[in-house]
Amino acid sequence: MVMASLTHLLFLLCVGVTVSTVVDLHKRIIGGVGCGHNDRHYHVQLRMVDKIKGQSGFCGGSLISDQWILTAAHCLIPGWTMFAYLRVHPGPARTVQITDSPVTFKDRNGKEHDIMLVKLPSKTQTQTVQLPNCRNRPKLGATVQIAGHGASTSGPNNERR
Repeated sequence: MVMASLTHLLFLLCVGVTVSTVVDLHKRIIGGVGCGHNDRHYHVQLRMVDKIKGQSGFCGGSLISDQWILTAAHCLIPGWTMFAYLRVHPGPARTVQITDSPVTFKDRNGKEHDIMLVKLPSKTQTQTVQLPNCRNRPKLGATVQIAGHGASTSGPNNERR
């Protein structure tokens, strides 16, 4: 039942996702402000680690149920170990190693969408995100809020800093 609900939710999310195979600078959000102490407990930091090369990278995600994280598919680096940091804000974070293969999505034509589900190895008590009602779309020009990890400024040639 839960998996059917998640599949339905992901279908609705995929319909609204703009697909791009190249990260487009114009679609990035640069700047913003820090969260308040009691905001965004559902925000998850995903860290990918290559222990052989000593490299790592990270992405943000949202805890959409007690065992599932919604994030971007481009965060997956095949062969690297993935860790989820729950309650990264306000902290202290709890670290969980991801053991199941993440689920990515393709449309009927086989085109990949930049959306992925990551399953936690066990259920968590961490607050989940309150998903919006799909029937109440924000009006054009409405103020909305997002949370994530990104650049705070843009440098020469629009590089992220």
